[in-house]
Amino acid sequence: ACDAMITVGGCDKSVPGALLPLLRTNAVGLTMFGGAAMFGECPKDMHNAQYREQIGRLDPGKVMESIGAYSNGIIDLEDLDKIERCGLPGSGTCAAMFTACSMACAVEAMGMSLPGGTGHVAISPEKEADCRDS
Repeated sequence: ACDAMITVGGCDKSVPGALLPLLRTNAVGLTMFGGAAMFGECPKDMHNAQYREQIGRLDPGKVMESIGAYSNGIIDLEDLDKIERCGLPGSGTCAAMFTACSMACAVEAMGMSLPGGTGHVAISPEKEADCRDS
């Protein structure tokens, strides 16, 4: 038995999974979202500079688009490799409003996590403060 519980989720499977113990046991507690990864920066040494300017900051969607650009001969394999390596620097979930971030927003809206914490990236002073505040 416990007096209270704090759970942590970070992907589209673990966000609801972290919420379930609180709901099933009727425990006092809250859940935290681990946070999104920071956006990546497109490598400056790409062969196709025009494509580099076109895509700008990298997120998971831009990385997926780049796979298509490689398939269509717009960029070469070396440029694709550089984009994939720079796409999501550091820890965190996909830096876009995909399932994990959407679920974390819903959990926050239900009052099961601290207000405002969902919007903080994983490696930030704000996320560190969320951990302390929890």
